[in-house]
Amino acid sequence: MRDVNSSQISVIIPIYKAEEYLSRCIDSILAQSFINFELVLVDDGSPDRSGAICDEYMLRDERIKVVHQKNGGVTAARSVGVNVSTGEYITFVDADDSLPHNALALFYAAAENGLYDIVIGKYDINSHFRGNILTVCEYQRNCIFGDVVPQAPWAKLFKRSLFTEEIFNIPRKITKGEDMLMNIRLAFQNKKPVRLLDEVVYNYVPLPSGCMSNFWESQDYEANYHSCLLASIPFGKQKYFVQEMIETRLNGLKIMSLQCPEEVIRRTAYKQQLLDDIKNLKRPLQYLDKLVLYGQSCFSFKLYFFITRVKNKLCRLFQL
Repeated sequence: MRDVNSSQISVIIPIYKAEEYLSRCIDSILAQSFINFELVLVDDGSPDRSGAICDEYMLRDERIKVVHQKNGGVTAARSVGVNVSTGEYITFVDADDSLPHNALALFYAAAENGLYDIVIGKYDINSHFRGNILTVCEYQRNCIFGDVVPQAPWAKLFKRSLFTEEIFNIPRKITKGEDMLMNIRLAFQNKKPVRLLDEVVYNYVPLPSGCMSNFWESQDYEANYHSCLLASIPFGKQKYFVQEMIETRLNGLKIMSLQCPEEVIRRTAYKQQLLDDIKNLKRPLQYLDKLVLYGQSCFSFKLYFFITRVKNKLCRLFQL
C-alpha cells in the first residue's frame, strides 16, 4: 500500500456550488500520469451535492482527503486545504476546471532539482509567455502588475515552505482580487528564480459573461483593496512600485467611469491620496486622467466617451 504521508504534491480544490462539474475536475486529477500526490477537497459549506460527491470519491481513492466547513470564502478554503495537506509542493485547482493528463508530471520534473520554489505553466495554448526563467524581482513585479503570467492562483506549483500564516490573512471584506494578494505575498516569500513552462498544465473554463461581476465597484472598495495590496508588499520595497501603482489606480477609476460614472465623481480620501501621490511624482495628467480626478458630472464622462467613439469610427472610415 502506498504511504499516504509521503505525497510529493498536494492538489487543493476549494469547492462551492460545484456539483455540475466537480466529477470532471476530480477525474482529471485522478487520471494523472504522476501518481505520488494527494487530493484535498475543501467543501466550503456548499448547499448542493458537492460535499456528498467529495465523500463518494474519498471512499474510492486513499489519496483523497475531504474537509467540510462552514462557508468562509475561497481564501479560507485554500488556507484550510494547505493546513491539512502534507505534500512538499502545493497546487490549486478551481472546481470548474481540470488538469491535462501530464500536468503534475511536468510540474514535478521542473521542481524536483530544487532550483525553483515556484513553477508556472500555461493554461491556454495561446498564453503569451514562453518557457523561460523570471528573476525574483521580475516575478514580484509581475504579480503586482500582471505583465507576463496570469494573477490567478492556478497553473502554478508552490513549495510548501512559502506558505506562512500571513499568506491567507486577507480581510473577509476583500471578496474580489484576493487571488492576486495571495500571489503577491507568495512572491515576496520566494527567494529563488521562477520557472515558466512552455506546456499547457491547466484547462481553464471561462465563466459565462453574465456570471462575471465588475471588479471596480466603488472607490471605497478600491481604497480597502489598495491598502491590502500595499500591506502585502514589504515596507522597504514599496517605493519601487509607486509609479506603476499610480497607473493601476488611475486605470481602475477609468474603468469605473465606464461602468459607474456617478461613483467616480464622488470626492473621497482615496481619490485625494491618489492626487497627492501624482503631485509628489510630478506626473503629467492626460485629459481622461483629469476627468476621473476632477470631473463633477456624469454627463462629462458620457460626452467624452461619445466623442471618443465617434472619433474612432471616423479614423477607421478614413483610415487616419
